[in-house]
Amino acid sequence: SLMLCVAVAVGVVSMGTVSATLVTLFDFPGRRTLSVMLLMPLAMPAYVVAYAYTDWLQFSGPVQSALRALTGWQAREYWFPDVRSLGGAVVVLSLALYPYVYLIARTAFLEVSRSALEAANLWEFVDAMPQGMDSPVGHNASQLSGGQRQRIGIARAIYGNPKLIVLDEPNSHLDEAGEQALLATIAALKERKCTVIVISHRA
Repeated sequence: SLMLCVAVAVGVVSMGTVSATLVTLFDFPGRRTLSVMLLMPLAMPAYVVAYAYTDWLQFSGPVQSALRALTGWQAREYWFPDVRSLGGAVVVLSLALYPYVYLIARTAFLEVSRSALEAANLWEFVDAMPQGMDSPVGHNASQLSGGQRQRIGIARAIYGNPKLIVLDEPNSHLDEAGEQALLATIAALKERKCTVIVISHRA
């Protein structure tokens, strides 16, 4: 039905986009493991997901059986969602289909990050690091030089293709090569139709 299609579309897009955002834009323990586990539904046919879902959550399944054992409740003494319902179908289909949106969204986020690094003339430096964009750089990027931190700050400002960027002393910690890279970055931003305001005490 139309309601099922709309609900599944919302569920798939929400789950795929949120999960891609978490594993791409944030760093936390177990992030790399989670990024792989999020692809597991691709290895299971939808009917297997549906069978496991109903088997685990139905009245005689392990979830409700454990709930009754722990609380001493009997049938009809507690409320539990009907697994064989429109909501249940939405959950099953969303779990089976969200990895496709997850892959597309994650690729898009990574491409935006790479584009920002390339515009800041940092891609070769980041790509040469042991784990690329996933390389640890310490608290507040303590393992990087002042110039490298400043250029990464510029890349973060570029992220998302803004229409206006204000750079306050962007070359204060840059060497001659860094300043040339900064000028190339500003030129690239102008080609993107981005307005750049630079505040600097150095010529």
